[in-house]
Amino acid sequence: MALVGDRSSFAIEWEETAVDESRRWVRGHFCFWANGERIGQYEEELSLGDRAYWLRKFLSRAHERQLPALDGQPMEEVFAYIHGLEGAPNPQRDWILDSHLRNVFYLDAVGGDAFLDHIDAILVNDESAGVQRLIWRDRGDWCDGAESRLSEAHLSDHTFDEVARQFLAACVVPIQLWELFEESRWAPITFRGQMVYHKYKRQVRGWTVVKVRRLRHNPAHVQGIRVKSGRVEMEFDGQRTRDLIIWADSQPEECSFRVIGQQGAMLTIWNQYRTPGESKPEGGWGNAGMLVEEQHEGVTLSRCDAMGPPDFQDLVVQIEFARGTAG
Repeated sequence: MALVGDRSSFAIEWEETAVDESRRWVRGHFCFWANGERIGQYEEELSLGDRAYWLRKFLSRAHERQLPALDGQPMEEVFAYIHGLEGAPNPQRDWILDSHLRNVFYLDAVGGDAFLDHIDAILVNDESAGVQRLIWRDRGDWCDGAESRLSEAHLSDHTFDEVARQFLAACVVPIQLWELFEESRWAPITFRGQMVYHKYKRQVRGWTVVKVRRLRHNPAHVQGIRVKSGRVEMEFDGQRTRDLIIWADSQPEECSFRVIGQQGAMLTIWNQYRTPGESKPEGGWGNAGMLVEEQHEGVTLSRCDAMGPPDFQDLVVQIEFARGTAG
């Protein structure tokens, strides 16, 4: 068990129960403490990596976390406006405002399964009093018809943020590429001095023949690339499709497909992988990403699957775009 902060004011408690070698997956228990009271179902096992992710997102909106019209108002009014009554959104606000309030003030996603069906929580900065107001509703055992209870803790300015950062520093869960891509709205990112892409796009002419040569792949997972062509069909192995996956365990080192029709197509290429023996493909989460090296009439993609630390040698493919003909 580990704890940062002070249980009598505000603290975060957690315990790791399962960790992989790269710390990409860290599972355990998690809860808040406020006014000496535990907030959350600590016995629930959940992803501590997800708790870290949602905390980082929550802290990124800290500068928006004030509503002057609610300064000094009773906790019932503040909670009812921001969170709604008994889990229902306030019917007087539109969906845009509702989405904003959820993204800025709600702590439900931070708590995850420790809060699910039990705790609804918000944090709001009261600038007139110079405090952070942590307000939570404990629904109790709703299966037994227990009544919910509303509570509040007044925290010194920035206390929540400081304790949250202490947790992020102590519970070391590496930031994954998909988090960085999400922050960039899926545009290319700079990672360790390299430009990393979530997807690669290329406009090609009609009847283009796309030759794919696999230079390297990591056999720990079945590696593949996925190609989509929008509304234009591609021909591969005698079949026509707009969505193609080329797997390392079922295709030779060199293969090709062609774009059907005169109008050409925008090809979108990205990561795929799957566990040996399983058919379900995985793709753009975790540490999935690729390095792009443009070449004359082609490109080399060095990509990493989502598992473990980023390794851009999980699959390396060389792709050539050659003119083809109809027929």
